[in-house]
Amino acid sequence: DPDVGFWIWSTTENTGLTVIEKGVSVDGIGIWNSAGTNRSLISSESDCSYSNIVMNSGTSDGIYAVDARSTNVVFRNIWIFDAGNRGVVVSQPGHSLYNITVTNCGNHGIYIDSATTVDVTNCACSGNAGDDILVNSTTNSGGNNATSDLTGDITGLDNTSAGVDFVSPATGDYNPAPGGKLDGVGTDLSGTFTDDITGETRTQWDIGAYGIISAAPTFADTNAFTITIAS
Repeated sequence: DPDVGFWIWSTTENTGLTVIEKGVSVDGIGIWNSAGTNRSLISSESDCSYSNIVMNSGTSDGIYAVDARSTNVVFRNIWIFDAGNRGVVVSQPGHSLYNITVTNCGNHGIYIDSATTVDVTNCACSGNAGDDILVNSTTNSGGNNATSDLTGDITGLDNTSAGVDFVSPATGDYNPAPGGKLDGVGTDLSGTFTDDITGETRTQWDIGAYGIISAAPTFADTNAFTITIAS
């Protein structure tokens, strides 16, 4: 399993984590829903933030933010892999998706529903069975994303390019390949945060959850992350 300090591990039909309070911050965990048909993370309230998270979802979605109360939510530095359905689903306004990596999901990587204003910036999507990024709204913002196909509708997402170069996906290394299409071409978001998913300070702005300055995700049981869940 990728190297995080704490895992929520579900082998039943339950959602990994559901947030139903305003202003909750979740940082530095892993969510593994290996058998359930529910989602890894359901965000059902406003003004929440989720950062430095690794997640997998058995046969359903990774992030699911569709509740009418789920507004003004920030997701950053998250790697979603092998979700059975979609990696990210957002259908409420005011969400921000920053430096998210979505790989090898059974449907779309990032799915933005209609009439939704979402900021999608520095996200890398690759190997998903559906569209890597599919946007059904014309009021989105953001850009400098990368996909492996460019087949979906990416309305409002400037400078989204084809091609995703990771160091070694076969061995679980989803750092940007030095000199590749993710290397140093992201939008500078240092006014909002400065770290990557491993907690290292970003020395440049790459696309995706991992920065080139970071060590590759490992498979040892160590405490690389601090865990903060506050309301």
